[in-house]
Amino acid sequence: MKKGIKKFFLVALPLSMMAMNITSVFADDEFPVDDLENYLEVQSGGEAKRNENKEIISTFDENNIIQTRGWGESCYPTVPTYKQENGYYCGPASLQMTLKHITGTKYSQSSLASSAGTASSIGTYVYKMRDVLNSKQSKYKYAYTTVSSQSDLQKKVTASIAKEAPVIFHAKTGSLQMYNGTNLGHYVVGHTIFDPTYDPGVKVSYNDPYYKDYGKGSVYGNHTDKLSNFYLALTKWGKRYLIYSA
Repeated sequence: MKKGIKKFFLVALPLSMMAMNITSVFADDEFPVDDLENYLEVQSGGEAKRNENKEIISTFDENNIIQTRGWGESCYPTVPTYKQENGYYCGPASLQMTLKHITGTKYSQSSLASSAGTASSIGTYVYKMRDVLNSKQSKYKYAYTTVSSQSDLQKKVTASIAKEAPVIFHAKTGSLQMYNGTNLGHYVVGHTIFDPTYDPGVKVSYNDPYYKDYGKGSVYGNHTDKLSNFYLALTKWGKRYLIYSA
């Protein structure tokens, strides 16, 4: 990230899961629609207090682990980036990032995959992602929801980040810049949101656990993209979800 940015919100995100050698990367794993209402938790997040007197973001690489330190609003999260261990572990890798930030414990991806029921044929269900987050820590109550508008997405992301709780995007990657039009089901972790106004120029920084190159460099690591692109990632190709602290 470049120095000199003075105003921004923080968004924490763990989201990771993509399958190798298959067209859809196994975050195409919504819970069956008939049962979804029993699990879906839709709660509005509160507004974050403005605090513009903070430092800018700095990023550093240590032993192949990127850590993103965000300063802004009322939160100071440090969210590590871990590479997913296989093509369908974006869910476990996103859980690993988020839980390391919240608890300080680095759970193995295999243990998180076991808890979340991750499988090569289905990836990881969204409600299982939520359940694992809530079972491994008690500081935040995580929920998942669809979003009704870009401003709705921004409010929820901002409120979660302001509490130092990263968000996880259950995304389709076709609208994300680093994927260059390649449309995969995937989890990524949001940790920073820049600019406190509700306009199309708002940007989000996120950690991606995947590792392929679709023409713009490796998608692995910390990247920044437009909030409008994340809104499309959750709405343009069917029902996708935001996992956040409600």
